[in-house]
Amino acid sequence: MTDVNCPVCRSKSSLRPITGDYRDYACPRCGDYSIVGTAEALLRDRSLQTPGAVSGWIRRQNSMGVVPRISGDVAWLRALAKPPFRERVERYLVAVADKAQRLDQWVKVGHDELVGISYSDDVNDLVVIIQHLRDEGFITNNQRDEERLTAKGHIEADELRAKRAASSQAFVAMWLTKDMKEVYTQGIEPAIRQAGFEPMLIPNKEHINKIDDESLPKFDAPRSW
Repeated sequence: MTDVNCPVCRSKSSLRPITGDYRDYACPRCGDYSIVGTAEALLRDRSLQTPGAVSGWIRRQNSMGVVPRISGDVAWLRALAKPPFRERVERYLVAVADKAQRLDQWVKVGHDELVGISYSDDVNDLVVIIQHLRDEGFITNNQRDEERLTAKGHIEADELRAKRAASSQAFVAMWLTKDMKEVYTQGIEPAIRQAGFEPMLIPNKEHINKIDDESLPKFDAPRSW
């Protein structure tokens, strides 16, 4: 890998060996993404006004197992908007909880990954989110620029995870034949992920239950495939 500045956020990143027309970046702030040379040149020629909007979008795609590809015109990237403040706060809180393997674990304030996940342009953009969480009693800090969740913060993070899991599922009901396997794996599933939802495949069978009661575990392919 080669160290180079990320064309999205300008942070020091790793560039994997170039394959074809795409350059694969591993950015500590934005996450993993691929970008075609012409699009990268456009971003380097004129920086994004709100890079946090793109960093957050890439991080969200990564969280669903998708490495997004950026190609052609980058006007749509410049048009990306940050989500509402509450959503940014919630994503930051859950991310801190995910990084803490122990209840008493401290996390570095302004960690690059947390900046990206919260759709922040930089650490200064993150300050208001951190202060809000402190004011609400969800996090506490020490004298070494570290923070950790309080008991109240852990409970809030648990509730947010449960709410997000319930609201992000997209149910797919279709004929589960060998002929349809490629249609699902190459078309339907990645399109749903790109839209920001979690696909749940429903086998084609008669039932009287709610559709969410009939979902298969995660993305396991039916035995008929």
